[in-house]
Amino acid sequence: MSGGYLFCKGKEILGSVPKVGDQSKSVQENEVVLRPNMAKYFLEELGKGYVSWMAKVDDQVVSVAGMVLYRKPPGSSSLTGTWGYIMNVYTEPTYRRQGLSTILMKKLTETAAEMGVCCLELHATEKGEPLYIGLGFKKHKEPGYRLPVTVVLQRLFCN
Repeated sequence: MSGGYLFCKGKEILGSVPKVGDQSKSVQENEVVLRPNMAKYFLEELGKGYVSWMAKVDDQVVSVAGMVLYRKPPGSSSLTGTWGYIMNVYTEPTYRRQGLSTILMKKLTETAAEMGVCCLELHATEKGEPLYIGLGFKKHKEPGYRLPVTVVLQRLFCN
């Protein structure tokens, strides 16, 4: 990997939440609500319940990786009860294949260890799987059911 990159822990939001890549129609339609809610979340949680690392070139963020921290009751496989969910791993297309995501993921996993996180989870795209497998992540079974709260609200108020 060539030099010229600045790696730093994300601690602030510069301006508004940026648009990244193609957005689905539903995201575009809800952007009026989504963008301010995202900005509020990151302002409140960055450095506490959400940790991120970024790579910058000439003061421009070119790659990011984030982790949401959450707690479960401690147990034999999770002594601290603190878990991390990896998300928002992204590199701008012109900076891909240079090892930036690998570096950021290593920094993020080291930060997780320093914070007492017992286990990290993530959902990977097919293209992202080699990165995570190379870092030691293993595929595991998970609960296969999810109920969006909006479905419950629709049942309650639309019947």
